Amino acid sequence: MSDEPTADIAPKYETKPTLDTILDRLAEMRDEMRAGFRTVHERLEQLEIRMDRTQAMVYDMRADFKEFRQHFKEPA
Repeated sequence: MSDEPTADIAPKYETKPTLDTILDRLAEMRDEMRAGFRTVHERLEQLEIRMDRTQAMVYDMRADFKEFRQHFKEPA
């Protein structure tokens, strides 16, 4: 230890410049937002796939109903 009381605590309480701290936090927020957007994008893709399958099933059902109606339609 030195005779000067404040000499030993300087490295212990060293602070980063404010701008560097802000930039680090912004980078962390950016990474979190990208991860969140990636998750939302993946879920939207899954939803789109399910909607496409549902739409295909509806078209098949419409075709089946048209055929069903033609089968039971009385001749004119």
